Order: sequence, then structure tokens, then C-alpha cells
Amino acid sequence: MRFKISMMKKIQLCALMLVMLASCKKKELQYYSGPQNIYFSTGIVPITGWGTDSLSVSFTLTNNLQDSLVKIPVRASGDVSNVDRSYTVKVAAESTAKEGVHYDFYREDFKIPAGKLVDSLQVVMHRTPDLKTKAVSLVFQLAPNQNFVTGLQDLKLSNGKTSSFSQFRLFSTDILQEPLSWYPFYLGTFSAKKFYLMIKVLQINPMEFSGPAFSNVDFQVVQNYGIAMQRYLNAQRLAGNTVYEANEKDEMVMGVGAQK
Repeated sequence: MRFKISMMKKIQLCALMLVMLASCKKKELQYYSGPQNIYFSTGIVPITGWGTDSLSVSFTLTNNLQDSLVKIPVRASGDVSNVDRSYTVKVAAESTAKEGVHYDFYREDFKIPAGKLVDSLQVVMHRTPDLKTKAVSLVFQLAPNQNFVTGLQDLKLSNGKTSSFSQFRLFSTDILQEPLSWYPFYLGTFSAKKFYLMIKVLQINPMEFSGPAFSNVDFQVVQNYGIAMQRYLNAQRLAGNTVYEANEKDEMVMGVGAQK
């Protein structure tokens, strides 16, 4: 009798588990039915760091580059569609870059292709003479249309700043700025003279220092650059040819970690 009761309990338990599994499967088959958002996915899958809503284009690391194609990922929420879906991009009035001068759209048919959830906003940034003295900005704003809404809230970052899902800023300059891969502990204080001298002496491709931090050059390599450059500076001093910074007063030195 106990055996029969025990078996009955096991059968009931198995039946309950099957009902629960069937319920879970039904829930998994439910599709997203709310409004579909369009957003710059760099807020989640960033170009240069978590919560990135901006990017800087610098022409200073190469002499022969005249144009730079920038692809900004745009994503739709929800399910894929069997037809192309257009989305709306506006250039904010606060932008200082001028279309046809500083930039052109690589293509202006902004759409999420059929069967996909991702597209890229493609812009060609031009190298112009005025970028030698000032940076220009290009601010894109996603706007709602018949296919998408822009309802995602700004992302609050741990540093107190916010990252936008509906707005993206591009900056363009031809003024040399400290690269993200410049590590002061080994390379010391950044200066244009030191950077270009290091490129010449060590025969480095300057594009190694382009892009996100240490994306084109390893940290260990940067360490070796600092040590090798300090040895060169020491040799020049011993030979009576001390190398100074642009002000001709401060001796050029690499970082603390390169003083070996």
C-alpha cells in the first residue's frame, strides 16, 4: 500500500513538473509587443568604454589621411521584421561641423534592414585646414517616427556622468592631443615634441596610438617604448646634446617607470 502511495506521489510530482515546463515554454514563445526603440547601441556595447555616447576623430597621427569613415552602431529593440524599417536621424543645431565641408553622410538611407536589428550611421569626416586651430562637433539626435520610438532613459555611470542612447557626439580635430594609449608612468608628461621624436627615434607607426586605449598597441610595448626612449635621451645628454621640450628650458624625460 505504501508503495502504491509513494508511486502515486511520484507520478503527481512528475505531472506537476511537466505542467511547469509546459508553462515555461509557453512564456518563452511570447513575443515582445511593446513599442520598439531605436537607439545608439554604444551605450551598452561601447566603442571606447561602457556608456560611450561620443567619439573623437583625430587626423594628427598621419600626414596623408584626408578623410575618415566613422560607423556608429544603431540598434532596434524587439523582434526582427521581414521588411526594411527606416529610422530618423537629425543633426542638432548645436553642431559646429558643416555638412559638405567638415563631413558628409556616406549614405542617407537610414534603415534597419529586413531580418536584422542593427545598422550603422556612416559619416565621412573631412580633414580641413581650420581643424589645425579648432575642433568641430557633430551631434546626432535620433527621433521617433512611424517605426520606432526613442524611449530609453539615459544611462547613469559610476563616475556621476550620464550616457545618452538617443544622442551621439562626434568631435573632429587636427590638433595633436594626448592619445588614450599614452601611459605617463612610462612615457612621462605628454608633449607634441616628445611624441613626434619618439615616433622618429623608435620608428613607430603613429597609428599604434590611435583609437581606444591600448587597442592598437600592447601595454607591455608602451613600457618598452618608454625605457628605450629614456636610454636615447640619456645618451644624448652624455654626448652633450641634451634634448629639451619646446620651451627650451625643461629637459625631456620619460616616466618614472622608465628611469632604469
